[in-house]
Amino acid sequence: MATYLNGFVRNCRTVRIANLAQLVNAIAPIFTNPRGLFLQTIYHPLRLYAEYTREIALDLHVEGPTYDLPAAQEEQSVGRVHHVADLGPFSLLDAVASCDAAGRELTLAVVNRDRDRAHRATIELIGAAAGAGVLSEVNGPDLAAVNSFEAPRRVDVTERKLEFGGARCELEFPAHSVTVVRTSLART
Repeated sequence: MATYLNGFVRNCRTVRIANLAQLVNAIAPIFTNPRGLFLQTIYHPLRLYAEYTREIALDLHVEGPTYDLPAAQEEQSVGRVHHVADLGPFSLLDAVASCDAAGRELTLAVVNRDRDRAHRATIELIGAAAGAGVLSEVNGPDLAAVNSFEAPRRVDVTERKLEFGGARCELEFPAHSVTVVRTSLART
């Protein structure tokens, strides 16, 4: 879900609006029954992006490890003209950033698409410095983890304070995670 949302942010000049058809039950982010409700795993990135993505999409340069999907992995797809493998190699860290119109608030969203390993990254701001912020991380114990009535918070959001410390910060993005960092900016 977060990778799609990143694509929408990156292509915001073309994709002016997007919607999710099913909001409750079926294939939706919220699942209910007469006993209550639970939030499916896709709910968390949707909420974080809706609350914290700002008005102006920023250009990013991302360097890091990549994954090249083997074409043989898609040979089973009969009748398909286009193959995902043709688009690779894929960056394992998929990131977007946005700021408010005044340039005072920054949101950085990073998806670690590596199923098995955490990756460290250096975040460098040009022309601005950041101070304290909040880091929100969506993750679960493994890639197959899902929420249910029996385990409604198996995949959840954890938050922690973050000290950016100027124009540069190092962060580690756990395997199969979505991380949203929000901080205030000062011009340098």
